[in-house]
Amino acid sequence: TRWNNIPVRYFVEPAWKNSASQIFKHTTEMLTLYSNLFGVPYMWPKYDQIVVRDFVSGAMENTSATVHGTSIYKDERALADNTGEDIIAHEIMHQWFGDLVTCKSWSYIPLNEGFASLGEYLWREHKYGKDDLDWYLNQELKGYLREYNRGKAVKLIRTEFDDPDDMFDSHSYNKAGRVIQMLRTIVGDEAFFASLNKYLTDNAYQAVELTDLRVVFEKTSGQDLRWFFDQWFLQPGHPQLA
Repeated sequence: TRWNNIPVRYFVEPAWKNSASQIFKHTTEMLTLYSNLFGVPYMWPKYDQIVVRDFVSGAMENTSATVHGTSIYKDERALADNTGEDIIAHEIMHQWFGDLVTCKSWSYIPLNEGFASLGEYLWREHKYGKDDLDWYLNQELKGYLREYNRGKAVKLIRTEFDDPDDMFDSHSYNKAGRVIQMLRTIVGDEAFFASLNKYLTDNAYQAVELTDLRVVFEKTSGQDLRWFFDQWFLQPGHPQLA
C-alpha cells in the first residue's frame, strides 16, 4: 500500500499472504496519528514490516523496517482475541523515539522503550477511548509490580547491570511508560505534545540523555521539573500507600 507517497509494505510467508492486510491493517492510521500528535511527519522513505522465524526477540524497530517474530501471525479467529496492535504501535512509535532520536548510552534505554510504550497508550486512547486506556495502564502497572514484588527494584536510568539485556525489563517498558504518561497529566496535553515536538525537532538524528528531555519540558511548560525527574527516573521504587 502507499501512504503519503511512500510505500508501506508487509513481508510474510506465502501461507499468511491473505492475513497480512488484516494483521497490519492499522499501520497507516498509526503513522498518521503519531505524525499529527508530535507535529513531526514520518521522516523515512518507506515503512516495512517483515516477519521472520527464530527471531531473537518479539520485534525490532530498525529504521524504516520493523522485524517481527512469528508471534505476530494470527488468523481471523486469533485476531478476535488479540490483534497484536500493541506491538505494532510500539515499533512504529520507535521510528520517532529510538530511530529519529535515540539514547546516548545503554543506561538510557527507558527513554526509547518508555516512549514506545507511550505509543501503545496513545493508540489505544485514540482508537478505543479513555476507558480502554485506563484498563491497559492498569495492566502495565501490574506488570511492573510483579517484577518489583519478585525483588527487582532499580532506578529507571541505571549504569549498573550484569548483562545488557537486563535493561529490557518491566521497569524500562511498563514503569517508564507509566512515568511518561504521568508527566503528561502533570503538565497537561498542550505542553506535553509541544514538548515532544521540541524534543524530536531539537534532537533529530542525535543521541540524548535524560537531561535533554527534562530541559525541553521545563522550557515548554515554564515549570521546574527536576523534582519529578529525580524522583521517578533516578530513584527506585514507588510510593507505598497505606
